[in-house]
Amino acid sequence: TMEANFQKIIDKISEAFSFFDFSFFVSGAATYGISCYFLWQFDELKPFGSTTTNVLISIILIYLCGVISFSYGKWIRLKYFQITRGCTKLLKKFNWIQKLQRRFNWIQKLLRTPDSFVECFDKAIQYVNKGLEPNKQFPRNTLLESEKSYFYTEMWSFLRNRPEAKETVAFLNRYWVMQAVCEGLIFSSTLAFVGGIIAWEFKGNNVIYLVISVASFLAFLILCREGRRYAETQILEVVIAYKHFY
Repeated sequence: TMEANFQKIIDKISEAFSFFDFSFFVSGAATYGISCYFLWQFDELKPFGSTTTNVLISIILIYLCGVISFSYGKWIRLKYFQITRGCTKLLKKFNWIQKLQRRFNWIQKLLRTPDSFVECFDKAIQYVNKGLEPNKQFPRNTLLESEKSYFYTEMWSFLRNRPEAKETVAFLNRYWVMQAVCEGLIFSSTLAFVGGIIAWEFKGNNVIYLVISVASFLAFLILCREGRRYAETQILEVVIAYKHFY
């Protein structure tokens, strides 16, 4: 069917992204473009004389920006949710907040404490252990926090080396690529937000800078949520797949 053929095309593109690290080019292009825009606004953008040289250097810089964006974007996302967890737990201690939560469902969803990796992993292990005999259950409480990370890595390694798990690994790779894209763009949106604030302060109160800052902040929130969703889905899928193929 047309839907199946379209899905195959998407799968091939996703595999290419994963294999060639093209996901770095998505966030890299965004970070590079944002950097060039604000350098241009401050009259600091100095292109080279040759068009060919500009293109080649731009390609290299875009890839480097992608690597940097992914590295720092992941750190920003984790730090953001770490702070969010602390603030949410603090707010829940107030009685009036608890009353509002009980009265309004959307406030309860808004104040839902984001799970850390360990919490997500524990929930996934707890889920797959249901129905298993005690001697066949996966360890959860007996593992240290660092050991859970190692165990998760071991699950990934196991699945990659199982030929029958090829389709599952391809599916997981798609989620990894989308997580990488989101995390890279988190850095890009942060850069745009900071750049907009600086330009607003030093280049006059032009409304376009305010729009850039507001839009990039909203993008940051959406990308953090989507990056977390892809990461949590990966953890659950890896644990379930490991149980299925083990």
